[in-house]
Amino acid sequence: MDNSEALLSIQQADFNGSAGCVPAGWVLIPSGNREFVQTGYAEDVQANRFRRGGKLLMTTHKVRILSGGVALECWDEPDRCEICGAPMHRNGIAPVVLRDVPFGGDYCKCAISRIRCRCSKCGHCQDQPVPFKGSGHMITRKLEEYTEALLEEGGTLKSAAEITGLGKNVVKEIDK
Repeated sequence: MDNSEALLSIQQADFNGSAGCVPAGWVLIPSGNREFVQTGYAEDVQANRFRRGGKLLMTTHKVRILSGGVALECWDEPDRCEICGAPMHRNGIAPVVLRDVPFGGDYCKCAISRIRCRCSKCGHCQDQPVPFKGSGHMITRKLEEYTEALLEEGGTLKSAAEITGLGKNVVKEIDK
C-alpha cells in the first residue's frame, strides 16, 4: 500500500474502524478518549482582549467544537429516585461545554449532550455525569494535565494561558 492509499483508508475510517463516515478531505485523528462519542464538528472564532503597555489589544483564535455525548456504557441510568425511591424517567438533555487540549494551533471545545432523568414523584433531577471532566473547572482532564505539564516544564502562567486558551486565573488555580 503506498502513501496515497494509506491516507485514503485513514480518511474513510471512523472511530470503530468502519468505512464511509468521514467527509472527503478530512483525516480523522482519534482523541484517545473512549468516554466521548463525537457526533459532529463545527468551527468558531474566539476573540481575546488584553492590555499591553496601556493599549487595548485583541487576538483571535480558531476554535474547533466537537459535539457529541458521553458513551452510554459509562453510566448506569437510574431507575429509582435516590431521594424518594419513585421511578425515574428521561427528561431531555443537559448540554455542557468543556474546553479541551488545543490541536494544530487551534483551541478545542467539547459540546456534550448529557441525558437528564427526572423523578415522577418529587421532581428530583439527575444528569449523566461527564467522567472526563477536570476538577473544579469546565475543562477536560486531558487539558488539566496538559496545563500542569506546561507549568512543570517551566512555563509561566501567561504562556500556559495563551497556549491553552484558558484564563490566567484558571491556570493559576490548576498550578496550586
